[in-house]
Amino acid sequence: MSPPLTPFLDGELERQKHLKNELAQDPVAAGWIEEKHLFQNYKQLQFFDTLALYFNCVHEDAREATEFPHIPLTADEDVTIALRPTAKGVYGLSPYPFGEDPLKVSFAGRWLVPLAEGDDDL
Repeated sequence: MSPPLTPFLDGELERQKHLKNELAQDPVAAGWIEEKHLFQNYKQLQFFDTLALYFNCVHEDAREATEFPHIPLTADEDVTIALRPTAKGVYGLSPYPFGEDPLKVSFAGRWLVPLAEGDDDL
């Protein structure tokens, strides 16, 4: 680890320790800090990040069916979620991971043209 990052990482680890201590005092939240639940949340976050990249980095006309492995159903059980385009702008997920069906999601964006090598004009 590079020395400039050491204070940041140390501060983050201390912040997490403080949060865990606070949550441990709450009978409802205490189970949230068990390692298996923290890892489940980590894997769920990874899935949503990867799903967002699928939609935001690949043009709609180029999107193909794909699979996302190791997605937690529970803290103890993972599945592979298959995604496939079913119509223009409509996608199916199996098994379906959301509580709302259908889930409607939208976002604004624009496609950027890569700069030519050596072109510093922004």
